Amino acid sequence: MRSDVQWKLCWENELQLADHIELSDFFRKTYGRTGASNAKPFEGGRSWAGARPEFRAIGYDAHGIA
Repeated sequence: MRSDVQWKLCWENELQLADHIELSDFFRKTYGRTGASNAKPFEGGRSWAGARPEFRAIGYDAHGIA
């Protein structure tokens, strides 16, 4: 079954703490597959790896970040 994706467009500094935590978990799982060192920047609820603030386009479905 296919879930509908909802999009959220915002500046990174407009995100709530819960958003950063969910994004960091998503990035750790995604980048961790290519090596533990690639997931390290996203530990501790950090949802960015470089320069800030970034403009974010975040897709959500019924399961969370898509």
